[in-house]
Amino acid sequence: MSVFRFLSPTRSVGSGSSSPSRRRDEIRVRLHVPSYGTVFMPYPAISPGEPRTDHEFRGDLEVEVPRGWGRVKCRAIRVGLKTISILDMGPNRGIEEDTIFERKAEIRGGTVDGIMLEEGLHYFDWTLILPSTLAPHDWHPGARVKHILYGEVEGIPDVSFASNFLRRTSFASTSSTPSRSRSNSPPLFSPGASLSILRQDVALPQPPTYNYSEYGTDDVEWLRGTAYGERTIMLLFNPDPAGGVSSLDMRVNGGAEGIGPFDIRFLSDVWTVCASLHAKITLASPSPDATIYHIRIGLAQKARITSPRDDPATTKPIVIERFFPILAHGDTPPPGRSTGERMAPIWKHGEGGDELIFNGQGRLPDDTLGRPSTLEGNETPIQVSHRLVTEVWFSVYGEDQFGKPLKQPGPGELRVLRIEKPVIVPTCFLIPSVLNLPLCKFFVHLMSSASLLCVY
Repeated sequence: MSVFRFLSPTRSVGSGSSSPSRRRDEIRVRLHVPSYGTVFMPYPAISPGEPRTDHEFRGDLEVEVPRGWGRVKCRAIRVGLKTISILDMGPNRGIEEDTIFERKAEIRGGTVDGIMLEEGLHYFDWTLILPSTLAPHDWHPGARVKHILYGEVEGIPDVSFASNFLRRTSFASTSSTPSRSRSNSPPLFSPGASLSILRQDVALPQPPTYNYSEYGTDDVEWLRGTAYGERTIMLLFNPDPAGGVSSLDMRVNGGAEGIGPFDIRFLSDVWTVCASLHAKITLASPSPDATIYHIRIGLAQKARITSPRDDPATTKPIVIERFFPILAHGDTPPPGRSTGERMAPIWKHGEGGDELIFNGQGRLPDDTLGRPSTLEGNETPIQVSHRLVTEVWFSVYGEDQFGKPLKQPGPGELRVLRIEKPVIVPTCFLIPSVLNLPLCKFFVHLMSSASLLCVY
């Protein structure tokens, strides 16, 4: 589970201004979330009348005022999450980057008094309501959807910030252990102040009024510029409505001329991207004139990309199709039109019994190539669908590849039976070692009554 820490790096940027003679460090903003920033979303609503189950995304905002600053006041403290699409729309339009969703929570101080921060660490818990239709994390060649969680401590404008930003910006490591010491004076703003939002993107009520006179607020300096921190969030959807591990037990049957009746069964105990797949193919009674040379099973993946700037009803999407072989049996067929005389058959009448039974096992591609399926109800510019494809190469004596008689009787031309079955492929993170973790409490100061995954 600790692999999640590599998926959502944290970036902390110092405030916009400081006095070199007095301050060597910048105010730092850090964001702490469960599961190293991996968010498992509920199954999206399918029908318009079905009630939507949105997700409460909770975490902790840490603001560090380094030693030497003294008290400082700011205008606002906020946390937000935005979904960004980056799409290569071709040579005429180039790369388009759009924010397709943003929601934030904010606490804003008064225009004179602001929000007072003491030296040391301050914590603010927050909740963002994420719609169940939100676009999931995804990437493809020329297309990407990502989610950025950010925190800001806003001061007053700093006219010198732009020219000095590169010289004075500092980055904080998530592994650092800053001092938790505080001034002997009581903090003017509670470290546990809540940032929360209920669907609307509006500022929360102003924090309680404090008697600042005893702290000499007239002498307290305003923060100049904005202290900023961000981290990547992995937003994932589970196709299992119960939130459990997906398995696969699927059958496809039918019949085809020359091959006769067929029965195909796919099995996987843990069905995800990169899963192990077992397949059993039964051809009960192929034609006595048929010869079977090759069987292949693969996963066909199609990504349909539509820019959020376009109307999907009138704009043709960009389509990226990929095919991933999973398992095969027999010699690889030659390209073009040919007979199978130079190939070793895997079944021929009178040599292998009256039926052909093939059992095989293979693995789906990993998530650098294979991407999870888009669930119905997800509103995303990248729609991904999958099909399990079974192909059987065979010939029938005296017939061409279309099943018509040859001009001269002889070995038949190779033809292929292609059987496709739509399938939902979950993300490779939805495995028992992740979903079946024990529950525990984390960060008592954050949510003393919350039970979440035992990772942080």
